[in-house]
Amino acid sequence: MFRNMVVMANESIGDIRRQISQVGVEIARTDELLERRGHLVEEARAAGMTYREVALLLGMTETGLRKTQKAFRARATQFEARAS
Repeated sequence: MFRNMVVMANESIGDIRRQISQVGVEIARTDELLERRGHLVEEARAAGMTYREVALLLGMTETGLRKTQKAFRARATQFEARAS
């Protein structure tokens, strides 16, 4: 009986590893989408769109969008500082 539990535990570990790997892929994709959104919002603002208009298109509040863009610009600034 103990031997069966060990095999089941190993199968569970394999399932957990696959799930962790899948979550890692999803997180990377999420990071890519957030980065893309940040750039698109900057382009939209430069083209004359308001935060309110962009927020509505994204299904966000204007306040939420402003906060995400502030964080996006801070990350971009940190990245640029490291690159130089």
